Amino acid sequence: MSIKKSVVGLLAASLLTISLAPSAHAATSISTIVPGTLTNCVDIEYPPMEYFSNGTSGDVVGFDVESAAALAKSFGLKINQLNTGFDGLIPSLASKKCDIVWSGLYLSNKRLAVADGVIYMNTGAGLVVPAANPKKISNAMSLCGLTVSVQGQGSNWQILVDQSAACTSAGHKALTIQSYPKTADGPNLAPGL
Repeated sequence: MSIKKSVVGLLAASLLTISLAPSAHAATSISTIVPGTLTNCVDIEYPPMEYFSNGTSGDVVGFDVESAAALAKSFGLKINQLNTGFDGLIPSLASKKCDIVWSGLYLSNKRLAVADGVIYMNTGAGLVVPAANPKKISNAMSLCGLTVSVQGQGSNWQILVDQSAACTSAGHKALTIQSYPKTADGPNLAPGL
């Protein structure tokens, strides 16, 4: 399984190798898309990493966006948190719509082919099942023939695509993968959680 990591982008990778001590000349020595502003492309829908304080509006809060804001401040820059769809994060960085992508992403070889990345967090992919695990899911092969929901086109989606292929290669039924553009668009099996 992939380890969850974050793509911080070309500029942030360079910035993080420099001392984070504020400098009176920092803002003028860093080239950004908008002079004096660090633009972070982020999919604002992934609490506790990035989310709106009022659910769908209000202040943008969370670990990723507050860390990006602290980075900008340490260099004497303003921060612009540019809400960008998950599947558009890396394309937006590549097309220079943002300076960095500081958002919960895995560092995959495909992403690293177009952007540099800095690891700042390690987690693992997880699977949530109904209480008491009625399907008795105990390992990846026990997913064969089942329906699973996932945010589309991300690393967890790819893990499930690969697992489905492993199922069929072993003579089992493929997984039925229901993918959604945003994590919040998936089925809510436990309201309030």
